Amino acid sequence: TRHTAVLLAALGLFFHSTEVVQAYYQAQVRAKVISICIHAQLAFSTALKLYAIAQGYGVLVFLWIMLADKAFLSALLFITTRKESIHGFIRQFDPKIAKPLFRASWPMIFAGLVVVIYARIDQVMIGLMLESRAVGYYGVGVRLTELWLILPTVLSLSLFPALAAAKQANRDDYENLLSHIYCAIILTGLTVAIVGSLFSSQIVQWVFGADYSPASSVFNIRIWDTFFAAIGMILVKWMHLEDLQSRLVWFSLIGALTNVILNFWWIPRYGIEGAAFASVIAVFIAVIVGPLVYLPTRDHIILIFQSPLTSLADVLSRFKKDT
Repeated sequence: TRHTAVLLAALGLFFHSTEVVQAYYQAQVRAKVISICIHAQLAFSTALKLYAIAQGYGVLVFLWIMLADKAFLSALLFITTRKESIHGFIRQFDPKIAKPLFRASWPMIFAGLVVVIYARIDQVMIGLMLESRAVGYYGVGVRLTELWLILPTVLSLSLFPALAAAKQANRDDYENLLSHIYCAIILTGLTVAIVGSLFSSQIVQWVFGADYSPASSVFNIRIWDTFFAAIGMILVKWMHLEDLQSRLVWFSLIGALTNVILNFWWIPRYGIEGAAFASVIAVFIAVIVGPLVYLPTRDHIILIFQSPLTSLADVLSRFKKDT
């Protein structure tokens, strides 16, 4: 069963190749097409999972459903490209273009790998230091807090082409657009974090039931992790536009080391709450402290902090002009 599970998970990676189609629509500023496909995939996946739960199927069936889920989205994207007569993604492959792209993207690949590792290392360490039940509580709390991150994810992907165009056209408009984006993320993130902290117990019990109430303490802490993670999503796009990808590796490594060290120290003392606090601090260091210390990114972090005031001043200025 274990080998089959690994094989199914590995097969799912094959369908990630269709993400190039999503990148095409993002470049055309047509996120609506992707959104329709993803919502259809979500409905398909949810129906299968609900049926599997009702029938009492085991973990292996859910792994098959996850594989079918990815295959379904790939099929939808393929049908979309055919319908719009978009052909030749494979036939137009050019090694001369691919090589410099790969050289430029390897820091992003490595940084993404590090982020995945340190985003999940806390659960591994909890499993080694505490009982398996604690891993379940922690996983529930984390999963709930991550739900709202779909918003900054879609926002960063949809607005990336607009940011790239603004950078080429006018530097002031480019920074103004960044300020507005950060302002929206900060205000939304603060609202989600504050409301989540106030109603963490009710949210966990409503979704998973009273048996999972210990997860509310993790939710209460990790919701602030997502606040900084949302800012980091836009920061990564900016660093890509400014050709600062190599620094992402260092910021990610610093965050990962911080997380591991704090987990070793805090999990035995404070349990799953200690792991949650360690994650928040690690993300804060990777997204805010690291770029603030590094000179080429320092001014941008200051721009992030100033973005609510900048956006407010811009709105007031436009209001005065209109009146």
